[in-house]
Amino acid sequence: SKNQTLLDVGCGNGYFLELASKKGFETTGCDIIPNKKFAHSKYAVGSTESLPFENDTFDIVTCSHTLEHVVHFDKAVEELKRVTKKFLCVTVPCQRPYYYTLDEHIRFFPYQWMLEQEMKMTFYNCQKISGDLVFIADMTKEKALV
Repeated sequence: SKNQTLLDVGCGNGYFLELASKKGFETTGCDIIPNKKFAHSKYAVGSTESLPFENDTFDIVTCSHTLEHVVHFDKAVEELKRVTKKFLCVTVPCQRPYYYTLDEHIRFFPYQWMLEQEMKMTFYNCQKISGDLVFIADMTKEKALV
């Protein structure tokens, strides 16, 4: 983690950022809520579908429990890929759609293959862990394909 940059998209209250900062990462959070400040991390206001960063800005980009809420999923994934240099880690709940849903999810991934298909990547590992799907892509290999 020494000198590696990490962006957490949809960072919420910054809990994960604080943990990563303590491990030595240079951390930045991004969320749609204005006027947030963290003692341990930089913060930028931005939508997952339009991130306010240059291409290949961060070594590692994480996005946990966020993509199931976005309207333009493909655009959000393209933005995550765009700002990632090395590794992209996406976590979504492994959940079926329900007629009455109180969690504001608009996209559902009841099966691992569904997330893998929607991410449109080649070099990745995807596993179900404790009710979530965790997708980790090697962006150095992905970008070499282009």
